[in-house]
Amino acid sequence: MAIVICFFVAYQFFRRYYIYNNSMPLDSIPSLLYQIFAVGLSEEILFRGFIGKKFPIKNTFMRYLVVGLLFAVLHLPMYCYNYGLHAIKAFFLFEVQAQWMSHIINQLMYDSFGSFIPVSILHGMNNWLNK
Repeated sequence: MAIVICFFVAYQFFRRYYIYNNSMPLDSIPSLLYQIFAVGLSEEILFRGFIGKKFPIKNTFMRYLVVGLLFAVLHLPMYCYNYGLHAIKAFFLFEVQAQWMSHIINQLMYDSFGSFIPVSILHGMNNWLNK
């Protein structure tokens, strides 16, 4: 699991700062901390700590699938804000799958560690690298 997470973070970093030749300004460090502690932690507590545990489906795979879909749909308003309403079709074709996979990785990581901290760090870094 740690290898998958390291590969995921390294890929995002490589894609953003090497392929697209973006520089990493120092003012992005507060943005990273915001993404980890405000966004990542709050979403992880909501989905892993509340919805994921209280959801009435007993089958683990089905619960991951349904909660993952809710996780993806939660990101729809942000996606529409960033890309416009005309991008809803692309959201459902591409972004739902990406968000669902992110949810599965985060859920497996939470199940492995039993803590919100590593999951929130991964979630925040993913948000930060994809902004």
